Formats: sequence, structure tokens, C-alpha cells
Amino acid sequence: MRILIADDDSSVIHALKLVLKRDQWVVETVETGQDAADLGRQEQYEAIILDVRFPDRSGIDVVREIRRSGKTTPILVISELGEVEERVRALHAGADDFLPKPFNRQELRARLLTLIRRRHGHAAPVLECGRLRIDLERRDVRVDDKDVGLSQREYQVLRALAMRANAVVDRETLLDSLYPLEESPDIKVIDIFVHKVRRKLEAALQGESGIETSWGKGYMLRTAVPGTLKDRREAC
Repeated sequence: MRILIADDDSSVIHALKLVLKRDQWVVETVETGQDAADLGRQEQYEAIILDVRFPDRSGIDVVREIRRSGKTTPILVISELGEVEERVRALHAGADDFLPKPFNRQELRARLLTLIRRRHGHAAPVLECGRLRIDLERRDVRVDDKDVGLSQREYQVLRALAMRANAVVDRETLLDSLYPLEESPDIKVIDIFVHKVRRKLEAALQGESGIETSWGKGYMLRTAVPGTLKDRREAC
């Protein structure tokens, strides 16, 4: 899943990229307010980290423009000043959270993950689908407390499906979870990764993966895997 970082300080961008890539997010960056507004309006992101001040325009104006376009992407605003008035203006403009610089990287990571989880209706950092447990904090996937052994790409695909459990996720959205815009390969690569995830889940769950194909559309992860729960209405 893609995260947009918008900041005119290259050192901040570099530090954030290191943190987010360790969490296996696909990261894209811009250094002007106008580029942030354009991409925020036109592209699909799981979240946007946005500086409040740019040489060309205010970050608060960027938030307003993104919201006027109808986008509901979570926006975490960061600022060196951190004054109460500025925080209030950013939140009233449509930002979801505010973090003053310098910030603790682990706090930023936790706030960002919380925004993304809540966007998809998940209050807890652990998503459970029957015996399958996906720990977003630890980037860990287990069945009956045994590691499923997914690769980075496989984990990213499963995380994208689990975040939207019980809904069909189109291939384009899954591709966005793996690659930035400038690196996107052929869409058929998604079918390959989904096949690999299925095989590993089937091995761990004795034949059931919970992943269904919607022909011509995409894939869906069901919240209950047949034969794994007494109450099959357990949800992610």
C-alpha cells in the first residue's frame, strides 16, 4: 500500500522513508505543495504525511484542496512549529492528525498505522480471520501461532486483502500495495503473488486459504475459513 510523503526538507523525507520501508509500505515523495495537492487529488494512497509549510503554498491549503476533491485519504500533518492555533487550523481543514517536529519515529509510525487501520474499520493492530492472525505492528502472519513464512511481497498482498476483508479488491489496488507509480510492472504479477500466498495459507490451514477469485475483478479474503471455526461468522 502506498504512502505519500510531502515535505520540502530532503533529510526529513529520507528519515521517513527508512521508517516506512521497514514496515513494508510503498513510499512516494514530493517536495512542493502543488505536487502534494496534485497527487493527493489524483492518486490512491493509504495515507499522506504532509508538512504544513512549503515555499510555494501552505500545507493547510493543500489539505483543503485534497478534501474538496472528495478524497478521504488519512492525512497526518507535521510541522516544526506545532502551535495550538496551527494544529487547530490543520484539523479544521480536514487533516486527521497532527505531529510536531522533531517527532519520535516510533510515535509517527504508530499514529500512521492507527489512521490506516481505522480507515478500514480495524481498531486493533492484529487482524484475525479464523486461525489466521496478521499482526500489523510486527508484520507477522501466523496460523495456530506458527509463522506462515510469507515473503515481503506476499505479506503486502495479504495485508491489502485483510484490510478490506469480505470485499473484492481489484488488481490495480493490489499492485499499488507492491510498487510505486514509476515501477509498476504488468498487472499479471498480482496473480502470481496471490497464487503464492494461497499455496502457503492452504498448507498452514489444511487446504483452505480463504482467498476467493472474482473473475475479471480481483480477489477477496473471507473473514471465516470453512472448517476452521465453530462460529464461522468470526471477522477480521
